[in-house]
Amino acid sequence: MNFTLSIWQALLIALWIGLVLSRFSVATLQLRFTTLMTALVVGLVMRDVPTALVAGVAIQLALFNVGGAGGSASGEPAFAAAIMVPVVLSGGLNPYQSVVIALPIAVLGSYLYKARFKINTSYMKAADIKAEELDEAGLTREIIVKPLLTSLAIYTVLMLVVLYLGVPLLTLLGESLVQGRLGHVLDVVGRGLAAVGLAAGMVAMGKAKHLPFFFVGYVVAILLPGTSMVTFAILAGAIAFIYILASDADALKSSD
Repeated sequence: MNFTLSIWQALLIALWIGLVLSRFSVATLQLRFTTLMTALVVGLVMRDVPTALVAGVAIQLALFNVGGAGGSASGEPAFAAAIMVPVVLSGGLNPYQSVVIALPIAVLGSYLYKARFKINTSYMKAADIKAEELDEAGLTREIIVKPLLTSLAIYTVLMLVVLYLGVPLLTLLGESLVQGRLGHVLDVVGRGLAAVGLAAGMVAMGKAKHLPFFFVGYVVAILLPGTSMVTFAILAGAIAFIYILASDADALKSSD
């Protein structure tokens, strides 16, 4: 099913990315590193949530190990998803083929994010002066209002142009690439990148003693197909609670 991205749809997605990458709150900071909420927003705007979420998951797997230690990251998953999910919904690429193009876009997004840091440096210098002067209103303006408006100006305007003008071009390019063997190659590479991203994330976040929980969850998901995510969440919460209780009991025994 093909879609045409209107100027208003592009504007809504662009405003979302401007808010997410503004670091206005802890919530928006965390949304930088997940593609799923951005994919959900794109799906709602373009009226195809299931396909959008499938594309978001594929891109998320490839960028699974992207983190933001110290505010800096090797890629911007939400930025990449905002561009590539509309391409998938427009019929240019399938979700795994989009991963191949999403990775360099995520890297470009990280450079744009670092450029915004340099602009914010001037606001921080002004904030120091306002703090010395005990100017509360001026301090709020320098550390909250100006950085937020700068982020909206950079990301919203840029994303609006890219979405409205760039997505149709990427869709046409994708439609020409997916013909024949090249499309098959992109699909295979995209699936491989998703697998590598998941493996890298497991290595980065998982200690050896925690890996059994991952494999138990995987086996349960295979043995119980069709089980809702709520059921898995309740089961995982119960196991985590039992694990914490057992860990606390061991700690008390060692202290005795």
